Amino acid sequence: MWALSNQSGIPNLAEPRPLQTQTERQHHFESFLDALPKMESHYCRANSTRTYLEPNWSTLTELYSFYQKQAAEDNIKHFLWTHFSQELKKRNMTLFQNRKDQCDTCFAFTQSRVDQSSYDSHILRQTRKIK
Repeated sequence: MWALSNQSGIPNLAEPRPLQTQTERQHHFESFLDALPKMESHYCRANSTRTYLEPNWSTLTELYSFYQKQAAEDNIKHFLWTHFSQELKKRNMTLFQNRKDQCDTCFAFTQSRVDQSSYDSHILRQTRKIK
């Protein structure tokens, strides 16, 4: 952060951040959302219009922080939280995983009541049913 590295408190403009158009920023943001890992469904989400993201983040705030870091790495000015959350609502995207969408084995695995090998064989059986 420039304020901590500069004793006068005046930003160093020797390396100005390139200005992006609103279209470039929006394209970057849409690409970010499109690249997020989505989650398959066993039961109720199969018929849902809502898009569920994989549980890599426990809160939307964590997801927003991840977006901010990604934008900084790509040298793009990030959108504010309000735009971020409105776009998620518009796209009908969420992190929440509904309990009724999980079978007993999957739910027990999340609670550490089923071992990894049993869970893996269960997922393999479920995948074969879907195909």
